[in-house]
Amino acid sequence: AGHFTLVVTNVPYLGRGKQVDALRDYCERVHPKAKADLATCFAERCLGFCACGGSAALVTPQNWLFLGTYKQLRFLMLSDFTWNSLARLGPKEFQTPMWDFNIILLLITQAKPSDLHQLVGIDVGDELSPESKANALFSKSLIQTSQKGQFKNPDTQIGRASCRERV
Repeated sequence: AGHFTLVVTNVPYLGRGKQVDALRDYCERVHPKAKADLATCFAERCLGFCACGGSAALVTPQNWLFLGTYKQLRFLMLSDFTWNSLARLGPKEFQTPMWDFNIILLLITQAKPSDLHQLVGIDVGDELSPESKANALFSKSLIQTSQKGQFKNPDTQIGRASCRERV
């Protein structure tokens, strides 16, 4: 049917400046709010694959949570989708040659959030190794914050400063 209950992926990362013309044109035409990076285009596309009530679990760069380039994308994502959980993994989460990206793990559902919805998060970005990050995911306190409250942040930025209440 082309729609799925769950989509899980580590999206490809490729900034607009490194894209070939055909890919850059496609991203601009099909994903105008996400066009600055192939990663955010993929995130938007994965949500399009989800059936109503379906979810996407995505590994993405974290920069789209706060850079001005993505303000419209954040507004759309916060308005139209329910953010279930967000884990800030930071750099060096994976032992690969390109392991210096600051990354997040996001679980988001194809459903409008209720006004009272609470996003649950965890930040292990300051841990120094993949092993310590993995351990911290199980041992650190969770953070919860109002999804609707994210609209009060400048440019609807989503970050550590917006997470105030411990679970």
